[in-house]
Amino acid sequence: PMSNWYKRKYAITVLFGIPAGLLRFFFSSYNGVLRWKWFPAGTLISNVCSSTIMAVLNILICGYKDEKTLEMIISDGPKKYILKSLILGFCGCLSSIASVINELYSLEHPVQRYVYFGATFLFCWIPIFVMDCVYAWVRGFNPSWVIQINLLFVYHFIASWCEFLYCI
Repeated sequence: PMSNWYKRKYAITVLFGIPAGLLRFFFSSYNGVLRWKWFPAGTLISNVCSSTIMAVLNILICGYKDEKTLEMIISDGPKKYILKSLILGFCGCLSSIASVINELYSLEHPVQRYVYFGATFLFCWIPIFVMDCVYAWVRGFNPSWVIQINLLFVYHFIASWCEFLYCI
C-alpha cells in the first residue's frame, strides 16, 4: 500500500546511518585534544570527512565519463539509489548541523564561536567546491543535478549561518 512505501525506500539509508553514528562517537574523543582545549576537533573531523565523502559521491552520481557522449559514470538506477542513500544516511549522520550548533552554543566566548564556525565552513566547503567544480570543468556534470546540488549547498549554508548568528 501507499501508506508504507517509504519503509522499503529508506531502510538502507537508516542502515548506513548506524556506522556513521558510531564513527562520529569515535571522533568525539578528539574534542579538546588540540592546543586550544575549547576547540571541538572531533566534531570538525567528522564534518570534514562527511563533506569530502559527499563530494566524491556527488561526482559518481552526477559526473559524465565523457562530456561528448554524455555517458554518466553511474547510470544504473539501483546503484544511484545506493549512492544517494550513502549521502543521506552515512554522510547525514556523520555530519550534523545540530551538533555543530550545539558545539557553537557551548563555546563561551564569541571569538571562539567565530573561529570554530570559520574553520568548519572553510574545511567543509572547500573540498566540496574544489572536487566537484574541478570535475565539472574537466569532464562535466549533468546540468539538472548541478542545479539541485547547488540549491542544497546554498540551503545548508544559509541555515548554518542563521543558526550561527542565533548562537552569538
